Amino acid sequence: MPELARSHGAHPAIRSLCGDTNVCGQDTGRKDRIISTILVPLEHNANAEKISAVAARYAYRLGARTLLMTVATDSSTGELMVERDWIEALAARISTAENPVDGVATSGDVVASIARTATDHSADLIVMTARRQTALGRRFRGSVTDQLQLRTAVPVLVFHDDLLDAFDETNGGPGTLVVPIDGSELSSRAIPFAHTIAAAVDASIVFVQSMLPSPYIASAQSLGGGHVLAGIGDADGDGVDRAARDARQAGLRAEGRALYGPADVSINQVANEFPGSLIVMSTHGRSGIRRVVLGSVTDKIIRSSSHPVMVIPVHAATDH
Repeated sequence: MPELARSHGAHPAIRSLCGDTNVCGQDTGRKDRIISTILVPLEHNANAEKISAVAARYAYRLGARTLLMTVATDSSTGELMVERDWIEALAARISTAENPVDGVATSGDVVASIARTATDHSADLIVMTARRQTALGRRFRGSVTDQLQLRTAVPVLVFHDDLLDAFDETNGGPGTLVVPIDGSELSSRAIPFAHTIAAAVDASIVFVQSMLPSPYIASAQSLGGGHVLAGIGDADGDGVDRAARDARQAGLRAEGRALYGPADVSINQVANEFPGSLIVMSTHGRSGIRRVVLGSVTDKIIRSSSHPVMVIPVHAATDH
């Protein structure tokens, strides 16, 4: 596996996050960097160049470096060399002097290879596309995105193939971040990521809380749903106001919305008000029967939303 030796200066838009004389992604002793390396796993297909270009522009806006990767399912030297030549050529086409892009090829199990590469190269974010599936299809076949949430603590930014063109028009940065919170410590773990991204790309943040009437709260709690049903942890809706106030005190544009109704419907409703928005949310990383019985708000959003979704695993680091 080739070693990476490149580093580059921070984009001016995010120097305030890294210090005027520091370089994002380098070990400067600061602890406020959340995203400095973005890993982009790719299949050898027609969409590869488009997702690579979108991810590279996104990395540039964040002052992060971009690492493209592909996985040869056959460990034979011949296939691995073909995949290596392809990914390195793709990286070279996208790379610029201001925004270098590197490529690496590995072999073996796809999910294990992505998780291992993320660890080896200290990736802070994995950007990948996903195909839409029904809940039943995901239950029986699963997906690389689902499995990564269980195998790694690195956040995953998920695009559906049919969303690439819309996000491409944002020039690598969303104008609005939609951040669902429910008063739990888990949901609040998405907030530092939202702050970092909003500051880097000059985006607004809309915090969303979906509240259920009290009979539904009791029913959900009796099923053991807890915060997986989002919106039952802070029934008065003050949580979104506090989160918005804290963001504004940090110099960001932010507002809070509290809505009654199912969480996935409320989140999509707000996101649809802002074309080119990005949903940033935490997940418990549940699997198996608990996910099927209780449902997963994150899973529903990934399947149904017309916007990219950044999934923050429960064990994701919020500082370095």
